[in-house]
Amino acid sequence: MFIEARDTEIFYTGGLLGGGQYTLPQNYDLDVLGAVAIAQAGRGAGGATRATGGITALNNDVTISASQAVILRKMPNGSQVPIKVDLYRALRHPNERVLMQPGDYLLLQYTPWEACGAFFERHLLEGALFGVAAAQVQGNR
Repeated sequence: MFIEARDTEIFYTGGLLGGGQYTLPQNYDLDVLGAVAIAQAGRGAGGATRATGGITALNNDVTISASQAVILRKMPNGSQVPIKVDLYRALRHPNERVLMQPGDYLLLQYTPWEACGAFFERHLLEGALFGVAAAQVQGNR
């Protein structure tokens, strides 16, 4: 099978993936899972530090990962259509893996429960661990 090469086409990222611009592969189709992986790998190379979000390339300080992606797709009439993708469901069901198109915006976000869990882990649990460590340092003096 021969697949004709495409001109250079890009998709954009936002949300927990951070703002970015990535080239769509010319020789094969890219689905939403592959696009998330490319965006996370691209961000990880820069030695990213703490930010708001889950265990993405932007933020490695919590273990709760975001499972909701939204693809904003521009329609021929100029309007934008949001396409919601549950990433956990897409892992189990290949027919849920939306293909990326040139000009798409891919946003990664938490569900409300994931956001609560990440907040708890980042702020409350981290504060408690810091308090325990500080008490041990004080006790060793």
